[in-house]
Amino acid sequence: MGPVVLDTSVVIAAIEARDAHHAECANALTDLRKRAVPMRLAAITVAELFAMRGEGRAARLEKVRAFIGPLGEGAVVPMDRAMAERAGELRASRRRIGLADAVIKATAEQIDADSVLTTDRDLARLDGVTFVGSARR
Repeated sequence: MGPVVLDTSVVIAAIEARDAHHAECANALTDLRKRAVPMRLAAITVAELFAMRGEGRAARLEKVRAFIGPLGEGAVVPMDRAMAERAGELRASRRRIGLADAVIKATAEQIDADSVLTTDRDLARLDGVTFVGSARR
């Protein structure tokens, strides 16, 4: 099985017990680990995770580091020019997708990932993107 790219929303939900999608995302990631599926993060996901603000920031960043570390070398996929161009094309052609999500999708395409996991319903409308989360939200 090929790699799976994790959207920022899935990482946040997995590390934040109060997130509405926590249980579903934690279970999905546990399943991926059990099946030894490689998990990848777009570089922009790491930037988004480290841009979190507010009370408890230091503790949340420790959770982020603890999450990323075990993913191993090569888990964070850097952006190159082809990826940047593809992300721009995706963003230009889809009004409801932000630039960060377009970069995440372009990353998945570039590394030939099996899927992108997200809790974002707009991003999940794209081919190759799987919604993980509570139907209640």
